[in-house]
Amino acid sequence: MSQRFSPNNILDYGCGTGILGIASKKVFKKSKVIFVDIDEDAVKLSKKNIELNHIKVNGVYLTNSFFETKYIKNNYYNLIFANILFMPLFKLAPVFKKIIKPNSFLILSGLLKQQIPYVINRYNNFGFIEEKKIISEEWGSVIMSIKY
Repeated sequence: MSQRFSPNNILDYGCGTGILGIASKKVFKKSKVIFVDIDEDAVKLSKKNIELNHIKVNGVYLTNSFFETKYIKNNYYNLIFANILFMPLFKLAPVFKKIIKPNSFLILSGLLKQQIPYVINRYNNFGFIEEKKIISEEWGSVIMSIKY
């Protein structure tokens, strides 16, 4: 019997408009979703989109601080989305390792296809395992898991 993946704590890192966090909240209704972005306008836009999509604020937190202690919680997240640029993704590997629970998933996107091997190698060094690569023309995403 297969077990359905149902994360209880989700991080949308670099949330921008909030689309990934909003969609995940609609799919995983009981999950706590935290939205993080370093851009004040992005945070405002996410808040507006959360309201427009009738997502309850209870359990949804927005911040525009890069290393805010309110979302840096050891072994806390079951699912992390990060749709940002290559260099921040590259640098965030140890942070994501610290905050993700065992047997959880990390989805990295916003990458040029030639950057994907470097990101995979970097995250492998922190114990992440490539589950799937998705490439569309020049862009790509990687789904990774951690088992420790």
